[in-house]
Amino acid sequence: MAPPVLARSAASLDGTWGGTVAVGPRRPPGTASSALAQSGRGVKGSLTIDDGTASGVFSVSGTLRGKHALLIGKHGARRLRWEARYDPKTQSWRGPMVQRTGAARLHGRLVLVRSQARGPICGADYFAGVVMPRVIDPICSLCHVPGGLAQAAPFKVTPGNPAATAASAVHEVNPADPPLADETASASWGPTFAAAGPSPSRSRPDRAPTCRRSPA
Repeated sequence: MAPPVLARSAASLDGTWGGTVAVGPRRPPGTASSALAQSGRGVKGSLTIDDGTASGVFSVSGTLRGKHALLIGKHGARRLRWEARYDPKTQSWRGPMVQRTGAARLHGRLVLVRSQARGPICGADYFAGVVMPRVIDPICSLCHVPGGLAQAAPFKVTPGNPAATAASAVHEVNPADPPLADETASASWGPTFAAAGPSPSRSRPDRAPTCRRSPA
């Protein structure tokens, strides 16, 4: 049976992305994710890199011209530059990345493909429209990101990407016994949902979500 052929798509950076970042030849590649909004040739959003000293959440902006893109980002005192080219065969963006802190430079290669992350089936609109902008992005993302104090915790925040963040959050819920998961997770998730406000589909906003995982 012949392998499936990817449908051709126009070069665009709009949407959510995931991929890898390789810094140096003697270390395994790290991971990267991004949430970008494109308007005309302009692009802006966030780029999250998890790879040792290169880790951080960068605010990025740039331009797209045909199959070529240039993004400039910053994270504290660090500056990032990524020159990417669109590969229609793999439907991915790839190219050299440079991070600078003063006179120091870190060179690597960044590859991004469109994210297939899916969050929980129930409560997706509430999570994306209420929990994410009111609590997750302004509070949880201070620690649950690469370089943050809680970077080793199971729950990972992908700034600007509710689907990927919810997909991480739902792993804290036991689909076979959601009430048990509620009790064990309520200490951390209770304040989160209480701060976000009540959900129309939940009678107990002080408890962790009981959604089941979306099918693969």
